[in-house]
Amino acid sequence: MHSTLSERMQWLAQTQPDKLAILEPERHINFAQLTEQSDQLAGHFARLGMRSGDRLALWLPNGIEWVQCFLACARLGLTVLAVNTRFRAQEVQDVIERGKASWLVMWPGFKGIDFDGILADIPTQLTDRLKGIVTRDQIHRLGHT
Repeated sequence: MHSTLSERMQWLAQTQPDKLAILEPERHINFAQLTEQSDQLAGHFARLGMRSGDRLALWLPNGIEWVQCFLACARLGLTVLAVNTRFRAQEVQDVIERGKASWLVMWPGFKGIDFDGILADIPTQLTDRLKGIVTRDQIHRLGHT
């Protein structure tokens, strides 16, 4: 019926727009909102220079923002490298290096984790190869969640 995840999400947004897509303890999002916000995020990612074939390290907790980013990446043809929020410098470095990440999305300050400090412990020649870093705050400023 649908050949891509993006097509399936568009169909859900059209046929079941008000149906709950994600439920968190203090917030929720329906299929219409999720699809619209993911599409907007895909546009933002494209304006930043993300292109099909790029690899994005997604260093977010499981939740609405993670799914929005994943769907935006699917829309653009990006490969997602999931990075656990419990990872520290060595593990994050391994994902970025072996996964050949060209972009990073992260949530500085999530549960008091020093994401910037963890990145500072990764060799700069590796982090300098990243084309860019997007934070959860930047996603929120775009009007998501």
